[in-house]
Amino acid sequence: MTIEEKAQTAEEAINIALEKLGVKREKAKIEIISEGKKGVFGLGSTMAEVRVTVDDNVIPEKKKKTVEGSDNTPAIMFLKRVFEGLGVEAKFRSSHPDGETEEIDILNTDSALIIGKKGKNIDALQYLTNVALIRENDKKFKVVLDSEGYRARRREALTELAKTISEEVMATGKSVSLEPMSSYERRIIHLQLQENPDVMTESTGDGEDRRIVIKVRDSK
Repeated sequence: MTIEEKAQTAEEAINIALEKLGVKREKAKIEIISEGKKGVFGLGSTMAEVRVTVDDNVIPEKKKKTVEGSDNTPAIMFLKRVFEGLGVEAKFRSSHPDGETEEIDILNTDSALIIGKKGKNIDALQYLTNVALIRENDKKFKVVLDSEGYRARRREALTELAKTISEEVMATGKSVSLEPMSSYERRIIHLQLQENPDVMTESTGDGEDRRIVIKVRDSK
């Protein structure tokens, strides 16, 4: 089986293709069709493109197990009580991608209400869930809440924002302060730019006003 995939970088395109095929890198043949081009301020940029081939005899890796709303993890039990108290119907899908995180997808007809403006509702609910589990001494996993793929969409938007602003900083030499973000979102920006040799990031401000500043990396 062969698929072709495009992304901002060849590495991103490879990872997307491997995820779709459900195989590890060493079991696939990878061809880079185009490395892509950044351009200036997004102008003249082109996407990287790769071709990934897997032998038909290769068995795809098993996807992470998910459990529907009947699952009674401590986090889901807490969320059920919260939603029942609010008079809101919802189902929950739980998965454990690693040994430290429980990801819970909230299924509701009004995902916009669950997510809130800029994710404030779901972030607040996630915070309360983690605090409740600590107090009940039942916390085994860090809980991450999502609804209708919001986290993935937001992560993609923040990744693109980091790339765009870093290019602006490199072109002008002037620092740029981003809008206030949660610690989860700031971490996405930090990780995206930590390997960039030309720019650096730092967090400033307190509480809800804490934000990231992207600036030219100090030369030594």
